[in-house]
Amino acid sequence: MIDANDIPSSQLILYADDGYDSHVVRLLLEEKKLAYYLSRLHSERPEDLTELNPYHTLPVLQQREIALYEINVIFEYLEERYHTNKLLPDTRKSVPNFASWLGVFSMIGWYSVSVYSCTLIALIKHKLLLRKNS
Repeated sequence: MIDANDIPSSQLILYADDGYDSHVVRLLLEEKKLAYYLSRLHSERPEDLTELNPYHTLPVLQQREIALYEINVIFEYLEERYHTNKLLPDTRKSVPNFASWLGVFSMIGWYSVSVYSCTLIALIKHKLLLRKNS
């Protein structure tokens, strides 16, 4: 693991592996065009990780003294803190279109992945659809 003191305080640090949730968080960061430092961990889980996440799971997003390890909390934090490249609809007119994307994901049987991961993917697809139609 890296020492957060060696990284500028405004820099995001993502501790991730090759798991599905780690890929979703990387996709989210890329879609929002946020700079981040990636610390890729493989099968080893350093003891320092316990200080950031008591469950010892990945991904973990750290910024200053904040460490987030639940994918839905990571998404909400990034949406509220970074207003550029918003993934949630800004207007009530967009909400039905967004809701239809969520319906598509449930109809095609994406029950095996987490609800939050599907929501994140649906949000990104919705944003891409809005760009295409504008």
